[in-house]
Amino acid sequence: MQTYDFLFTTLSLGLSVSGVALITGSYAHRKLMQRVHDLERLVSEGGELDELTMCYRRGPGERLTKLALRAYPCTVVFIDLNDFKAVNDGPGGHAAGDEKLRVVGESLRTTFAREHDIVVRWGGDEFVLILPALPRDAEPVMDGRRPMGQEHYPLDTLLEYAERKLDVLAVRHDFTFGLVTTPRMVNPDSAIRAADTLMYEKKRRFKMLREAHNDILTPVIQGGESP
Repeated sequence: MQTYDFLFTTLSLGLSVSGVALITGSYAHRKLMQRVHDLERLVSEGGELDELTMCYRRGPGERLTKLALRAYPCTVVFIDLNDFKAVNDGPGGHAAGDEKLRVVGESLRTTFAREHDIVVRWGGDEFVLILPALPRDAEPVMDGRRPMGQEHYPLDTLLEYAERKLDVLAVRHDFTFGLVTTPRMVNPDSAIRAADTLMYEKKRRFKMLREAHNDILTPVIQGGESP
C-alpha cells in the first residue's frame, strides 16, 4: 500500500521535520523498525485490508496509526454509522448492511486519498481516519524523486478541510464523527479515545434535540388531528 511505503521510507531514512529528527536513539529506532518489518510481512501476505470495505483492518491499521502519530501531528477522526442495526434488521437484511459499509468505506478512501492518509475499519460499523499534517517545506525525496500526491497542509488547514468534507459525507451516509488534532509523539490510544468520546457526545446531543423536537411536535400533530 502507498501509505505503508511512504511511512516506511520516511522512518527508514530518519528524515527530519522542521529540524526535529523523526527517529532519535538507537533503541527507539530498533523498536520502530521492528514494527515496520511486521507491517512488511503483513503486506506481503496480503492480509492488511478488510475485504468488504477495502480499508485497513484494525490490526494493521493500529500499527500504521502508531507510526503516523509518532512521526507527525495528525487529525484523528472516529466515525460511527447511525442506526446501523436498523439497516441489518430491515428488508434487505445483512446484505444491505454490507453494501452500506462498502459504500461508506469507498467514500472515505476516495475522499481522503493522499498517500499517507490512513482509513481503518475499526470494527463493525466504526471507522478511524488518521490524517498526518506534513510541513510544506519538508517534502521527502524518494530515490531522487518527490512522491506524487503528497499534498501538505498545516494542521489547522487540515482540520478545516477534514471537517468540511466529513460534514458532507455524514449527511450523505448518515454517520456521526468525532475529530481531534494531535501533536507529534502522542499516545495513539488516547488520541483515538478522545475522538471516540467526542463522537458519542455528538450522538447524545443529537438524540436529546430529536427527543425535544418530537415532544414539541407531538401535541401539535395530535391537536391538528382532533375533530
